[in-house]
Amino acid sequence: MFRNEEAETWFVKAAEHGEPKAQFQMGVQYLYGVFGHKQDDAEAAKWFKKAADLGHADAQYETAMNYQDGSGNFPKNETEAFKWFKRSAEQGSAPAQTMLGAYYDLGMGGAAKNETEAAKWFRKSADGGNANGIYNLANYYLEGKGGIAKDRAEATRLYEEAAKKGNANAQRNIAITYYKGEDVTKDIDKAKYWMKKSADNGNEQAREYLPQMADEEKEADFPGGNAAWIAFLEKNINENVPIKRKAPAGSYEVIAQFAVGTEGQITDVTPLTKHGYGMEQEFMRVLNESPKWKPATKNGKPVTSVRKQRVVFDVIEE
Repeated sequence: MFRNEEAETWFVKAAEHGEPKAQFQMGVQYLYGVFGHKQDDAEAAKWFKKAADLGHADAQYETAMNYQDGSGNFPKNETEAFKWFKRSAEQGSAPAQTMLGAYYDLGMGGAAKNETEAAKWFRKSADGGNANGIYNLANYYLEGKGGIAKDRAEATRLYEEAAKKGNANAQRNIAITYYKGEDVTKDIDKAKYWMKKSADNGNEQAREYLPQMADEEKEADFPGGNAAWIAFLEKNINENVPIKRKAPAGSYEVIAQFAVGTEGQITDVTPLTKHGYGMEQEFMRVLNESPKWKPATKNGKPVTSVRKQRVVFDVIEE
């Protein structure tokens, strides 16, 4: 990163003469030790506080963090942290809005516990694209808190959104969702992907989950997924077979079992019902004509798996 020395001199003078943007940047430079400034948390905190006093939203957030953590020679003070998070949040800082929501959620820093107020600030933060805000809002949808109606599907959507923005907790949660197939189609590959992302981002629970997923068996899958499989059956089964054979009026559920081999071929088709009138035979015919599937896997290797399938023949009385 390059900055002209003369410009830097004027930049320092602007900070010293009370320009809040310059003061905030001075804080950043001391915080990270850049542009010729030695890394110094206390000096960074001093400049952040100067800018915060002049209404700079990002500096107010940094000042709140210093009070919360007791860093930069600031005394640890949750009440002061809450005050500065609130000032920053009210100016539109999404990270501060998340923190303010957390203070209301937990009843910290002199703030009375207020889940409705917490939900309001989590939503503002989420609307600003903050990953932590999105994650916390997802938690509220999952639990039905703060005046928000319980909605697992919306919680799942928000967890995935936060996961894509790098929130490790959301990555863990969406991994578990795909692993269990809750509100989404079960997908072990996606579950492993997100759990590894979460573990790489330092989530300890994700690191514990990963070995459990390593031995997971992935189910056999028809090319194009379940919707394509149902479409194949509907297209190829002749529904008129029982009608032509004079079956009594009624609805007949026909069940068959079949194996998907290691190369995706269907074998060992066996009817599990005995309605007759050609229904089991017709169902077996179509199953035997199925295109190859993606075989099930265990530890990454193809294995033979057994599945059951139901279809319904309707015979309407004329």
